Amino acid sequence: MLEAEEMILLSNHQPTKAIPIRSINFNKVNTAAESSNTEQEMIENLEKSIQVKQKQLEELEDKVKTKLENAEMEITKQKDLWKQEKEQLITSAKKEGYEKGFEVGKNDSLAQYHQLIENANSIIDKANIDYQNIIESSDEEVLHIAIEVANKILHQELKDDTTFHQMVKGFLKQFKEQSTIKLFVHPDDYERLLAFKDELMQIVNHRAELFIYPNEELSKHSCLLETPYGKIDASIDSQLEEIRNRLFQLMEEIEREHSALLE
Repeated sequence: MLEAEEMILLSNHQPTKAIPIRSINFNKVNTAAESSNTEQEMIENLEKSIQVKQKQLEELEDKVKTKLENAEMEITKQKDLWKQEKEQLITSAKKEGYEKGFEVGKNDSLAQYHQLIENANSIIDKANIDYQNIIESSDEEVLHIAIEVANKILHQELKDDTTFHQMVKGFLKQFKEQSTIKLFVHPDDYERLLAFKDELMQIVNHRAELFIYPNEELSKHSCLLETPYGKIDASIDSQLEEIRNRLFQLMEEIEREHSALLE
C-alpha cells in the first residue's frame, strides 16, 4: 500500500450538512484520437445484433398473427358444423320420435364443440408464451450488449487525463460544502489528478480541507470519496452497475405489466 498524502488546508471548519447523492453528468471531452476501430466495430456489432433481433420479433409477430387467424377460422368452422349437426339431430329426433336419442346426440355435439374451443385456446396461449419468451430473451441480450459497449467506451475515454479530471470535478462539486473531503485514486491516476489540483481547490472554495491519497486497492480510473458522513464509490464501474440494475428492474416491471395484459 502506498502511503502518500497531499493536504490542502482551505478554511476553518464550518457547520456541515449532508448532501444528497446525485448522478454525475460531465460533457464528453474530445481527445486527440477519436473513436478507435475497436469501438466502431463494437457499435456496428451492436447495431447488427439489434437489427437481427428486430427481424426475429417481426417474424414471430407474423407467426403469432397467422396462428391466431387460423384458430379463429377453425372455431368459426366448427361452430357452423356444430349448428348444422344440431339441426340434423333435431330433425332426425323429431322424425323418429326418440327424445332420449335426441338428448344424447345434442350432448355429444356440445362436448365436441367445447373440446374444439379448448384446443383453440391452447394454441393461442402457446403462441403468446412463445412470443413473450422471445421478447424477454431479446430485450435482456440487447441490454447486456449495450451496457458492455458503454463500459468499454467510457473506460477508453477515461484514459484521457481531461476526461478523468472532469469526472472527479463532478463528484467534488456535490460535496464541496463538507468540512473535510478525502479523495482516493489508483496510484497511476494520482499524478494525473495532482496536475489539476488548482482547479480542485477552486471547487471547494475555501470551505473544506481537501486530501488526495493513492490507493493500490482501487482499479484504474476509479475514485473513492470520503466525507464525515461516509464513503462514496465514484467509479464508473459502480455507476454502470447501478444503471444496469435499474434498467433490469424497469424491464421486469414492463414484463409483469405485459403478462397482466395477456391474462
